[in-house]
Amino acid sequence: MKSKQFLYDKMDEMYQVMSKAYPQSTPAEIYGMIADELDAILAVKEFNRFAREAASHKEFRKIQDYAINGYFQKQGADRKQAIAASYARIENNTASRHDMELVMDYWNACRKEFEGNAGSRGTEGNVV
Repeated sequence: MKSKQFLYDKMDEMYQVMSKAYPQSTPAEIYGMIADELDAILAVKEFNRFAREAASHKEFRKIQDYAINGYFQKQGADRKQAIAASYARIENNTASRHDMELVMDYWNACRKEFEGNAGSRGTEGNVV
């Protein structure tokens, strides 16, 4: 793990770059922009870790099919629209932390329902 001094040095470098790019901004605004960037980087790392774990699930393809064709149909119109829009932004690398959290929450709820219905699934993995 990097030392705190390393992080402080990197933060100072970022501040120097940002203050030149946004000369009219106050130090508080610049540090706010840096914090937003760092939060976005962390959110992407968290989402990528989540996606790797989800993809490694032994029934990933069945859960994915259920998420698209079964569970999604149970959602209200507004929720469907929000989930689809968030997923599209993730695919286009323009997602916010909220978008990623919405998709992760959706997947986890879907997986939980899928696993809870394991005894009532037919041979194709669909809930009967």
